[in-house]
Amino acid sequence: MVDRSITKEASFQVAHIILSEFPYLTLEEISICFNNGIKGYYGADYQRLDGPSLIKWIQQYASERQLRIAEKQYAREVQYKSGSETGRTQKGDSLQSFLKKATGASIIYNEIKGKK
Repeated sequence: MVDRSITKEASFQVAHIILSEFPYLTLEEISICFNNGIKGYYGADYQRLDGPSLIKWIQQYASERQLRIAEKQYAREVQYKSGSETGRTQKGDSLQSFLKKATGASIIYNEIKGKK
């Protein structure tokens, strides 16, 4: 099934790279990532299971993970601050100035505000 498989020595190198570059990933997340990669979620690797393929999968998973975390954080902030222009920030920042601090949040805020 797999034409190019990773060697035992290379697997230790890949494990070291993953641990040093992505220390925030849990074993469960790494397992999910590898299962997704094998299923082809990160593109076709033409029956390759080697170091570069595994690292590419981890990089794509980590990027998607950061996006999911940012979306959840934004949803929590919007829910927390809904119904008022100011929240419980230290200086009483307006919702608009608070959202400008987050990457891309000001664009989303303007889209939501424009739909009202």
